[in-house]
Amino acid sequence: MVSDPQATAGSNPPNLATRLGNWALAAIAPVVVFVAVSPDREYLVDFWHHLAQGRVDVQQGRVITEDQFACTVPPDRHLVNPNWGSQVVYYGLYALGGLDLVFLVNALVLASAMALLVHHCRRRSESARLAAALGLFAFFGLWQFMTVRPQSFAFLLFLLLYTILERSSERRWLLALAPPVLAVWVNLHGSFPMGCALIGLYLLDAAWESWQSGRFDIWRNPRVVALALCLLGSGLALLVNPHGWQIYQYVTSTTTASRARRIQEWLPPGLDGIYGPVFAASILLMLFSLALSPRRPTRRELILLAVFLPPALGAVRMAPWWFFVSLPIVAAQLAVALPRSWLHEDDATQSALVNGMGLGVLLTLAVASVPGVGGAYSLRELLPKRDLDTAKLSVLADELRRAQPEGGCIYSNFEWGEYLSWALAPDGFKIFMDGRMDVYSPEVWNEYLAVTYGSTNWQEILDRRGVTCLVLNTEHSDQSVNLLPRVRDSKRWKQAFEAGNAVLFLKVSPDAASTRGSVSER
Repeated sequence: MVSDPQATAGSNPPNLATRLGNWALAAIAPVVVFVAVSPDREYLVDFWHHLAQGRVDVQQGRVITEDQFACTVPPDRHLVNPNWGSQVVYYGLYALGGLDLVFLVNALVLASAMALLVHHCRRRSESARLAAALGLFAFFGLWQFMTVRPQSFAFLLFLLLYTILERSSERRWLLALAPPVLAVWVNLHGSFPMGCALIGLYLLDAAWESWQSGRFDIWRNPRVVALALCLLGSGLALLVNPHGWQIYQYVTSTTTASRARRIQEWLPPGLDGIYGPVFAASILLMLFSLALSPRRPTRRELILLAVFLPPALGAVRMAPWWFFVSLPIVAAQLAVALPRSWLHEDDATQSALVNGMGLGVLLTLAVASVPGVGGAYSLRELLPKRDLDTAKLSVLADELRRAQPEGGCIYSNFEWGEYLSWALAPDGFKIFMDGRMDVYSPEVWNEYLAVTYGSTNWQEILDRRGVTCLVLNTEHSDQSVNLLPRVRDSKRWKQAFEAGNAVLFLKVSPDAASTRGSVSER
């Protein structure tokens, strides 16, 4: 059996040139992440409803447990929200420095997560080159997840917990840090069960090892006891949240609803876009490393692969955890399979000046992408200006406030409902639906689809729900083909405003249903 590279590494400390080179290689993937996610993103997935939730939490001084945004959710329905901590953080950052500060902190969180992943790969392989290459590979696999959403915090916490568990074999006291990590995680994002699963797998491995070594009283094994107490403490730490044990309901309801409604990121991965091929390549890379390397993977590594791969095959949303646990294992396998000249450069051939300049260039690129730094030379200023959906919706929201100052209920595609909640909730407007899949009943989801597809009862649904405004997307395939022509032909609605692909229709009073209002465009 071939041992891990770190166990056989040379004892001579690297010289300055090598250290600078290793730092530069370690910084490549984190800097790429930071530079890539610092600027404005073309589409902010579900950020706006998180910002809206954070605003009401802060303004009301409590974690809200009832819906205050949708006209399709009963006001007395109790809601569980594990994202409340992230939402309050987002709103605090936004109030302090606007979107630029939100983007900056999100970029720092994701870059830190990538740095931890590269660290794991470096530690398992003793090769800065291989760790840097796997970090860049992970960047492409995780790119679609690198937007502003609470999951960013979960990535960092998962990798921090992974670090704690890996290092705990040498420093057992580190396991005491796991429950605080879970206590923070459960108040930031609903993926906290992944942390408990990770601890449980390490406990399973330790118990199995003790059993195989002939120690049938595994409860007396110090490693097993420490991990068992860690898992118990982490489970109790998860109850330190405003919702108590009900927090688990959120996980099951969100997963079930998202899968049933075939939300894209909860479907099995395909081969379209960038993510699909990279995910498929990650599986092939793992198989290749297992087949090529003379190193036998450890039992714990096989357990991690066996547990984290099936969820990733079942839903795109579960893929990040697969990348986090698999790539360090790939690093360990390839470290003893690839030629040494591919993995290392001799100290004598390295230049401290060249490596130092390379590290300096990376740091300069990172600084140049920070909002408000670099002035006209900022990397952000060199990027093309993009026409964001929110820019159009902001103009439309201003027009809606003017046209209907008393407020009302807005139907739109649920992605736009996110921003409309943020922009118009303080003015008395509510939405039909947004991306909070756990909040809306199957009946509401079916009604949303019926209206989107322009079904025969679309008008009756809107009347029953009290919808007075339609914000339709002329580039939305289902709305533009099915709903938009029916709305234009209906005497119940008049077009009041248009901003790019966003069109506003207002409900016509029964007395004026036979006439049409004027059209205002911008």
